[in-house]
Amino acid sequence: MARKLFENIKAGVPSSTATDIQGHPVEETGQPRIRSARALRGGLLEMSANSIRDLDPSVIIEDGPRDRLALEEDAIQALAESIRQHGQQVPILVRPSAEPDRYRVVYGRRRIAAARMLGIPVKALVRSLDDEASVVAQGQENSLRVNPSFIEKAVFAGALRDAGYESGTIQDALGISRQALSMLTIVQQAIPLSVIEAIGPAHDIGRRRWMELADLARETGIDLIESAAKVRARLDKEPSSDRRFEIILASAKIKPTGQITEKSTPVSVSTEDGTKLGQVRRSGHEVLLALSGKDAPEFCAWVEQNAPALIQQLHSQWRATSKPEE
Repeated sequence: MARKLFENIKAGVPSSTATDIQGHPVEETGQPRIRSARALRGGLLEMSANSIRDLDPSVIIEDGPRDRLALEEDAIQALAESIRQHGQQVPILVRPSAEPDRYRVVYGRRRIAAARMLGIPVKALVRSLDDEASVVAQGQENSLRVNPSFIEKAVFAGALRDAGYESGTIQDALGISRQALSMLTIVQQAIPLSVIEAIGPAHDIGRRRWMELADLARETGIDLIESAAKVRARLDKEPSSDRRFEIILASAKIKPTGQITEKSTPVSVSTEDGTKLGQVRRSGHEVLLALSGKDAPEFCAWVEQNAPALIQQLHSQWRATSKPEE
């Protein structure tokens, strides 16, 4: 369109038949000509901003929220070989940084790694994007090109939240509903990042299985870091991310000797004549005794006053009857 506008001007086409950069007729008054010039200038700037450039990977800053758990070496090597044979077919997206001649990556970290491996420039689009537009572009591009796993989405959502982004922006970046974001948040907050990294992306492990592991941590108080440490040797030998998940889940389900790691059914406590006193139940790492102030108010008051001494007595009885290992 810009070429057509230049041709019209060069040929002396009357202003009534000239067109602006969008191809619309320009009137004979001066104001539309000003609008056409501005449109032309804006169009040329946009064309310049969207042009593909060859950038040295060393001038690209790879910070910002993580959308992948790791850049797998095998996948990078395969991508590098493809680029070596056929060239880089799809450019990455970067934006200018505060440092001169330096750029921040929006998406394309794998392509940057492949170009660095080959020792060649990486083809990039340079656009001026604010932080919010950048993370939305990053999330949408990754979802379209290489579908991230459930846990990778959870980690990315957590990184965006920690960076101060609103829930609406996170939903736009991942293309998910508010309910789906809630599920991702529950898992990301319940499972330590070190455990997630030990497992990896686990592409075949979906929301239901990750929620199962998260519920173990949330409802039983199990220490997932400790569970992972117990099977570290097996994890290091297991190349499959999905299998590593299964190993840690199985380890987390093992009940420590002498402990109950899940909620128990409440047990009623009564006197010999059947008078109800209350109930005892297990909740995570706690044993809760609830006495009935309605059925035995005087006993409740007495227990409250003598609780420290009673607990010490019970503990002494336990030590006397138990046989701890030497």
